[in-house]
Amino acid sequence: MRLLTTLNRDTLENYPPVVRNSIVGFVVFLLAFPAYMLANYYTSMERAITLNTSIDHIFPFIPETVVIYAWVYVFLFLPVFVIRDFDFFLQVAKAFLFIAAVSVTIFVLFPVKMNRPNGIDQSKFLQWGVALNYLIDRPLNCFPSMHVSNAFMASFAVLHFSKRIGLSALLVALLISISTLTLKQHYLADVFGGLVIAIAADYIFLRKYIAYTKEKHLGKKEVLMPPWNALYVVLIYAMFVFSMFLLYAMGVTIPLDRVVF
Repeated sequence: MRLLTTLNRDTLENYPPVVRNSIVGFVVFLLAFPAYMLANYYTSMERAITLNTSIDHIFPFIPETVVIYAWVYVFLFLPVFVIRDFDFFLQVAKAFLFIAAVSVTIFVLFPVKMNRPNGIDQSKFLQWGVALNYLIDRPLNCFPSMHVSNAFMASFAVLHFSKRIGLSALLVALLISISTLTLKQHYLADVFGGLVIAIAADYIFLRKYIAYTKEKHLGKKEVLMPPWNALYVVLIYAMFVFSMFLLYAMGVTIPLDRVVF
């Protein structure tokens, strides 16, 4: 987290909010994503346990929900396009790093695995997407769900200053959480674990700054950019899905023999 405070603040503050937010967001990605992948690829499947319960069986495997599940890869960048105040954005960035650090530590010390369904039909686009996700992401790093924690963290960051955007974001976070169950990527315990970590990150990093903004009488216009900026997240995700469809239409196949189910 110290890296975020050593960035050349004077230089960054001369950039438009979206640009400087993107730079900080990229630094967070460079720190968090490799750590996640290292834990995913080098944790032993043999020592991993399952957290399967009778409630988990209520949720059927619905491969079509991959279109909701994959949204988190873009949705977690919602604060990049919405938050104007740089100090607040830095706190949000630290919250995301906190989530990554705590989650990866648990992945290594307390590995949980998921038994995923087989029989994916790659002739269907959305099932092709499921196969791609299964190939990249081994059935580990389950508890807690970073899908859930990142989705809710992005929502909380906006909700503090905009009920309209924040409540819509919370709905998306809830749908993403449900999709982790219907895509058989997570157990119900993983979902609750991810939510608890997001709430903890919000309390540790955001609440104190929100109290500061009230003392300084900073309102929504000072902290947030125009609400329509949130639509950039929708646009970027639509472009992502379209690019995946192009790969599918070009006949790119997923080597299912290399997928760990």
